[in-house]
Amino acid sequence: NTAAGATYLIRVGGFNGSTGTGTIIVSESQDLCAAGLDDMFEDNDTCQTAAAITPGTYVDLVATLTDPDHYTVTLAASEQLNVAVVDTATEDLDLNQFDAGCNLVTFFNTDGFSYTNTTGAPEVVNFEVFLDPGFSGSGCVQYTMTVDVSTVPDCVVPDMFEPNIDCASAVPVGDGIYPGLNVQDGDNDYYEVVVDDGATIVADIFFIDAFADTDLYLWDPLVSCDTNVAGPGTGTGALSVGFSVSDDEQVTYTNTTGAAQVLIIEVDMFTGGGCNDYDLQVAGTSGGGGGIGSNYCTANNNSTGVPAAIGAAGSRLVSSNDVTLTATDMPQMSFAFFLASTTQGFVPNPGGSDGNLCLGGAIGRYVGPGQIQNSGTVGEVSLILDLTMVPQPMGFVSVMPGETWNFTCWFRDANPGPTSNFTDGLTIVFI
Repeated sequence: NTAAGATYLIRVGGFNGSTGTGTIIVSESQDLCAAGLDDMFEDNDTCQTAAAITPGTYVDLVATLTDPDHYTVTLAASEQLNVAVVDTATEDLDLNQFDAGCNLVTFFNTDGFSYTNTTGAPEVVNFEVFLDPGFSGSGCVQYTMTVDVSTVPDCVVPDMFEPNIDCASAVPVGDGIYPGLNVQDGDNDYYEVVVDDGATIVADIFFIDAFADTDLYLWDPLVSCDTNVAGPGTGTGALSVGFSVSDDEQVTYTNTTGAAQVLIIEVDMFTGGGCNDYDLQVAGTSGGGGGIGSNYCTANNNSTGVPAAIGAAGSRLVSSNDVTLTATDMPQMSFAFFLASTTQGFVPNPGGSDGNLCLGGAIGRYVGPGQIQNSGTVGEVSLILDLTMVPQPMGFVSVMPGETWNFTCWFRDANPGPTSNFTDGLTIVFI
């Protein structure tokens, strides 16, 4: 009970240094038990007079030793009902579940229950909330009840990112919300992010824990990666862990290494957990949706009036072998090919070209079958690299973790007579 005119302070803190946003809901209620009043659903004293309810949170409900409460919910096929009640320290609420004919199905000596409709058709579920005679206190309890109805997760159909089944096959993502994903026991999900020095990454997954216990990990793959190797829990070597038995998880980490980091987000199905749906939200990355590498050097304008540019998508993890180069803003119908070197450079107008060569040292050319391409009507070419066969003057070499490789694209041009040009340079530090 509160005193009239009294001022109260509410403090909200993050457990173990955790941070995030939330909502404080303040409501005013009357002590219905002391006033001898009923709640809004009376008279729902029997299964036959059960009150029909929908998902939501209901406050200021009242049950007594002689006045239990009955409710009814209709579930569609494959829907799950989750009911939770909040009682007091001196009064204990229990629950009974009944079928559509008001026959007792299950007694729950707990503050809630879950039930899944597996009949393949709509099903009526009735349940009773009653005061335990052995722990009845004053014989009346004012309680809050939460009712949730959700579709049971189905992992038969893979989500759009599969098969991102380990650290090596992690899918690059940037800032944003990725809805409608699923994870199952034996098939965890992995995402690659790039975090600049000094930046803070925050990753959240939103899910219903009652379906299956789902956890969240953030790894530095140069140190350790993957709960399939490290094991579950907080002592795994992960940078941050969301490891609870409640809805939703969050990991957060600030990069203080002095350089950009490639990190792995793992969505982990706790052992024996089955399947769960979730939404992923990421904030604080340095790229959006998989762009990798950094541009350097300066490209000259070509006959289109603008300089051509090079970019890359995929993963910096060598084991993923997932890099695609793209050159854009080139003249239409021009032949082009990519070049690679471990050395950056700047050579103006090499061989009479109108462009600048942004490579030095040993330079390899992607001129094998299918690698010399035409820019077509869009003025663009792309090439999927094989990191085990990078061309060099003395033959093919493999990219190794820790190596830095630089790329550019040469293309024919007319400005106004026959000539050539280059894109700017792109450097990728592989891990």
